[in-house]
Amino acid sequence: MSEPAQQPIDAEWITEADIIRAAKLVIDLRGAGARDRARHRVGDLRLTGDHEAAEIWLRIAKAIEQLPATMPTVAKRPDEGAGGGRVFRGGLLRNPQHW
Repeated sequence: MSEPAQQPIDAEWITEADIIRAAKLVIDLRGAGARDRARHRVGDLRLTGDHEAAEIWLRIAKAIEQLPATMPTVAKRPDEGAGGGRVFRGGLLRNPQHW
Protein backbone atom coordinates (compact mmCIF):
# COMPACT_ATOMS: atom_id res chain seq x y z
CA MET A 1 0.00 0.00 0.00
CA SER A 2 1.44 3.38 -0.93
CA GLU A 3 1.63 6.36 1.39
CA PRO A 4 -0.83 9.21 0.84
CA ALA A 5 0.55 12.11 -1.18
CA GLN A 6 1.86 14.91 1.01
CA GLN A 7 0.54 18.39 0.51
CA PRO A 8 3.09 21.09 -0.28
CA ILE A 9 4.28 22.97 2.80
CA ASP A 10 3.61 26.68 2.96
CA ALA A 11 6.58 27.88 5.01
CA GLU A 12 4.94 31.24 5.64
CA TRP A 13 2.44 29.77 8.10
CA ILE A 14 5.21 28.36 10.29
CA THR A 15 5.97 31.04 12.84
CA GLU A 16 9.24 31.67 14.64
CA ALA A 17 7.55 30.37 17.80
CA ASP A 18 6.83 27.10 15.95
CA ILE A 19 10.50 26.87 14.93
CA ILE A 20 11.69 27.43 18.51
CA ARG A 21 9.18 24.88 19.79
CA ALA A 22 10.37 22.34 17.22
CA ALA A 23 14.02 23.05 18.09
CA LYS A 24 13.32 22.44 21.78
CA LEU A 25 11.53 19.21 20.92
CA VAL A 26 14.49 17.97 18.87
CA ILE A 27 16.82 18.88 21.75
CA ASP A 28 14.58 16.98 24.19
CA LEU A 29 14.62 13.93 21.92
CA ARG A 30 18.24 14.01 20.70
CA GLY A 31 20.13 15.81 23.45
CA ALA A 32 23.68 16.78 22.49
CA GLY A 33 23.19 15.34 18.99
CA ALA A 34 20.22 17.60 18.20
CA ARG A 35 22.10 20.05 15.96
CA ASP A 36 23.77 17.31 13.95
CA ARG A 37 20.50 15.42 13.57
CA ALA A 38 18.68 18.53 12.37
CA ARG A 39 21.45 19.28 9.84
CA HIS A 40 21.32 15.66 8.68
CA ARG A 41 17.56 16.01 8.19
CA VAL A 42 18.18 19.09 6.03
CA GLY A 43 20.51 17.06 3.80
CA ASP A 44 18.06 14.16 3.57
CA LEU A 45 15.24 16.44 2.53
CA ARG A 46 17.37 18.21 -0.07
CA LEU A 47 18.37 14.83 -1.55
CA THR A 48 14.71 13.88 -1.92
CA GLY A 49 13.95 17.22 -3.56
CA ASP A 50 11.83 18.57 -0.70
CA HIS A 51 13.57 21.94 -0.63
CA GLU A 52 10.81 23.79 1.20
CA ALA A 53 10.87 21.33 4.12
CA ALA A 54 14.68 21.45 4.04
CA GLU A 55 14.55 25.22 4.51
CA ILE A 56 12.23 24.80 7.50
CA TRP A 57 14.57 22.23 9.04
CA LEU A 58 17.47 24.59 8.39
CA ARG A 59 15.60 27.20 10.44
CA ILE A 60 15.15 24.58 13.18
CA ALA A 61 18.87 23.70 13.07
CA LYS A 62 19.83 27.37 13.37
CA ALA A 63 17.43 27.79 16.29
CA ILE A 64 19.03 24.78 18.02
CA GLU A 65 22.42 26.48 17.68
CA GLN A 66 21.09 29.70 19.18
CA LEU A 67 19.20 28.22 22.13
CA PRO A 68 20.97 28.17 25.48
CA ALA A 69 22.40 24.84 26.58
CA THR A 70 19.99 24.63 29.50
CA MET A 71 16.33 25.32 28.94
CA PRO A 72 12.98 24.13 30.23
CA THR A 73 11.18 21.27 28.55
CA VAL A 74 9.00 21.86 25.52
CA ALA A 75 5.68 23.44 26.32
CA LYS A 76 2.80 21.86 24.44
CA ARG A 77 0.35 23.90 22.45
CA PRO A 78 -3.36 23.49 23.18
CA ASP A 79 -3.89 21.80 19.79
CA GLU A 80 -1.37 19.04 20.62
CA GLY A 81 -2.95 15.81 21.73
CA ALA A 82 -1.89 13.50 24.50
CA GLY A 83 0.30 11.61 22.00
CA GLY A 84 2.82 14.48 21.99
CA GLY A 85 4.90 15.64 19.06
CA ARG A 86 3.53 18.38 16.83
CA VAL A 87 2.30 17.11 13.50
CA PHE A 88 2.75 19.80 10.91
CA ARG A 89 0.94 19.67 7.60
CA GLY A 90 2.96 17.76 5.06
CA GLY A 91 4.47 15.48 7.69
CA LEU A 92 7.35 17.80 8.51
CA LEU A 93 7.46 16.56 12.07
CA ARG A 94 5.19 13.56 11.64
CA ASN A 95 7.27 10.89 13.36
CA PRO A 96 9.91 12.09 15.84
CA GLN A 97 11.40 8.57 16.09
CA HIS A 98 12.73 8.96 12.51
CA TRP A 99 14.64 12.19 13.17
